[in-house]
Amino acid sequence: LDHTVYDNWQSIGERIISSNGKFVAYTINPQEGDGVLTLQQPDGKKLLEIPRGYLARFTEDGRYLIFKIRPAFQQTREARIRKRRPDEMPKDSLGIIETTSLKFEKVPRVRSYRLPEKSSQWLAYNMEKPLADVQRQRRELDSLSRIKSIANIIDSLTRVADSLRNKLA
Repeated sequence: LDHTVYDNWQSIGERIISSNGKFVAYTINPQEGDGVLTLQQPDGKKLLEIPRGYLARFTEDGRYLIFKIRPAFQQTREARIRKRRPDEMPKDSLGIIETTSLKFEKVPRVRSYRLPEKSSQWLAYNMEKPLADVQRQRRELDSLSRIKSIANIIDSLTRVADSLRNKLA
């Protein structure tokens, strides 16, 4: 065995069973790269594989599987190499699957989520700032920094003009 073999090894990460016992979900993660979240029945019949899914939870009644979806490994790696700011980094999404019909819904730019312990009536999630707000804040900061630099230039020119007046006097 050498180091090239280690990169091909995969491990089972999260493992959960729905409270009604009808569904199983687990993640398979490689040493480096994108993992897969798998939804299956206890008899081994695979229902769905979701690339990059993680942090999965079933609702109390087992009707929904809620999970987060990571950005692609390569996309995140590129952003780190290019030293992107945190607001420019790729963000996670939230995935919701109805287990009976396998209907899939995706909510982009979700930071975290919570499910109630005793009910399946609601889901709470916290979103990242919208891109428009982030870009507007960046423009405002850029405008503010431009104004400050112009004010500094005016201040230095005023000092030069004052010193020239003093020399002439």
